[in-house]
Amino acid sequence: MNIELNNKVLDLIYNSVKSEGGDGDAIWLCKYSPLELIKGLIRVYDSINSTGWSITNETENSFLWGNDQEWAIITDSQEEFQARASWIILKLDY
Repeated sequence: MNIELNNKVLDLIYNSVKSEGGDGDAIWLCKYSPLELIKGLIRVYDSINSTGWSITNETENSFLWGNDQEWAIITDSQEEFQARASWIILKLDY
């Protein structure tokens, strides 16, 4: 797991979703880092950046990160990524 690169991905997701102005969305197919480790990075990111976002478990292979109408889906499932990516603006396959 490359922590620096994953932090850049989190920053991209956060800024992209926020820039949508209240109805942003993103999905990240997380191939190289376990979801639990990504959750830990998100907790640190949220604390440092005072995002006000939260993590909500969704399925065994995915969780949501965001608040109100602005959410990112983070998954390690190719099937979940394929099923949802059609209506999402930012799609990351990394």
